[in-house]
Amino acid sequence: MTTPLVVADRRRVPQAEVDRWIEDGWRVDEGLDLPSEPWDLADRRWMRSGCVADDEELAAAALAAVRGVGLVVGCTDADLRARLVEDLARVGQVTELSLGADPLDVLDEDQRAVLQALAGGATITEAAAAVHLSPRTTERRVSAARQALGVRTTAQAVALVVGDGS
Repeated sequence: MTTPLVVADRRRVPQAEVDRWIEDGWRVDEGLDLPSEPWDLADRRWMRSGCVADDEELAAAALAAVRGVGLVVGCTDADLRARLVEDLARVGQVTELSLGADPLDVLDEDQRAVLQALAGGATITEAAAAVHLSPRTTERRVSAARQALGVRTTAQAVALVVGDGS
């Protein structure tokens, strides 16, 4: 069994990539924390997801891979990402995802405005009024934004817009 090691050039790997591993029978959990026992986790088909943003998280990701845990992580810093890929390549085959542009570039002005209003605590009706759309049209805009961003929930889309998960 090959343990997946996936590194993207964004803070977050698209949900579709995470879902692919879930559909393949892997359990994917957020963050890089691992239990202290048992040490060898290779037989659990367990993956960790999240962002590697500093040397401490790089070390945690490398340790997870050594312990047999799969990774589906993002890293925006090119130098840190190169070191991460180099460290992970010592453990197994690394898949690098080059996703390029900011994921929010796929949103139109209305979609972004609606998600920002929701991030500020507005309801769909209030967000609709703020951007001069009907609530039904606003619901469709939010649904299209979720699909474009590759997330399942409105909360995940809002998190991307406010910078918690991009």
